[in-house]
Parts: sequence; structure tokens; C-alpha cells
Amino acid sequence: MTLKIAGCLTGTLLICAFLLGWFAYKGNCPAAGTYSCMTASDWGTFIAGVFAPIAFTWLVAAVWIQSQELAEQREELRLTRREFEENRKVMQEQAEEARRQAEFIGLQTNLLKAQDADRRREQEERTLENHIQTLADLINNNFSNVNFVTGSASDGRIVSSVFKPREALPRDRAIIRFGQFAAAPEANYGIAEKLHVDPAVRPLVEIARDLTRLIIDTANELGPEHMITVARLKIVALNEHLDRKLGLATAAS
Repeated sequence: MTLKIAGCLTGTLLICAFLLGWFAYKGNCPAAGTYSCMTASDWGTFIAGVFAPIAFTWLVAAVWIQSQELAEQREELRLTRREFEENRKVMQEQAEEARRQAEFIGLQTNLLKAQDADRRREQEERTLENHIQTLADLINNNFSNVNFVTGSASDGRIVSSVFKPREALPRDRAIIRFGQFAAAPEANYGIAEKLHVDPAVRPLVEIARDLTRLIIDTANELGPEHMITVARLKIVALNEHLDRKLGLATAAS
């Protein structure tokens, strides 16, 4: 647009200069038209007068064009800065969203780990309870009223120790009573020599000993609160007594 205006002004100035020069006063010059009467000095003055405003016009046009270009460049820079600011905000929002997602995933992971730990702990607690109940059932069903430790009395008679509960005992009482029975010395039953666990129950005694060891290890992994149960039922002592009973056969042999 600026170039068009400058071009129009230039054309107008040239036309005006031509017409003014042609119709200007010739003085005493007989030639037709003013230009025929002009000397070299006149031509120089004329051309200088014509092209000076044209040059000024194009100077103004050049300055205007440069100012427009600078304004456009400033606008582009402003838009670029705004775009950078918007991109930075978007990146910050994305980073914040990624951080929140990471925290959420971390919370979910911790929750799943906690749930898995609770599930494993519940399973181990059920396993412990099953082991204790299995030990009580073994005592009630396999060690009641059967020969346990057999040996010779001082007079040569074959005598045995027998666990004789009057009835099937509840779980805890069965384990405690059987522990008391296992802790009693064989002399209480008149057994003096050739002591050994009766062969009929020896495999079951080995199972009971291993089961008490398993109960102790499981409770120890679960923590002090479960070791309280083991202590209350005196399972550690029962394990030691059963191990001692099983060692009698080796000593006798």
C-alpha cells in the first residue's frame, strides 16, 4: 500500500513538473515550448527541483515501510513470547499432571502391596490356626489311651506311659494337657530302663514334633502377638519334650 502511494505521488509530481515546465514563461525565447529555451544550468535546476520531492517521497515511504516491518516484527515477537508462555504453562500443567499420576500410581502400588501383605498375613494366620487345630486333633484322635513310651520296670515287667484324658478335649486344653503328659518323667509310670517310644505311635510322634516346630516358625514370622499364643499353649516346651522322647529309642539301642 505504501509503495502504491509513493508511486502515485511520483507519477503526479512528474506530470506536474512536465506541465509546469512546458507552460512556464519562456521570456524572449522564440522556440516552441519552454524546454527548448532552457540552458544546461536551467536543466540542472529543473531536474533538481523535480527529483528532490520525489526522493523525499521515497525516503518517507522507505522509513514508513521499515517502521511497518519493525512493528510487524515486534508483533511477531510478542506473539512468539505469548506462545512460549502458553507452551510453558502447558508443559507445567503436563508435568504437574504427570506428578499427580505418579503419586496416584505410587499410592495404588502401596495399597496393592499393603493388601497383598494383609492377604498373605491372613493366610499365614489361617495356616497357623490350622496347624494348631491339626495338632489338637492328632492328640485327641491318635495319642489318647495308647502306649506312648514303653520300657521295663525295676521288676522286669513291661510298662508304658499312657495319655488318658477322660474325654475329647478342646483344642487349647488338649495341647496343654498333652504337654504336661510329655513333660512328666518316665519314672512316674514305673519305667526304669529300655525306654523307647512305642513303635506303633512313633511316626505320629515325629509328625507331632515337626508340627510343633512348624507352628513355632510360623508364629515367629507373624510376630510377638502370635508367639504369645505359642507361649500360652507351651508349644516350645512340647516340641522339646517330643524331641527328647524320640531320642529315647536311640539311647536304648
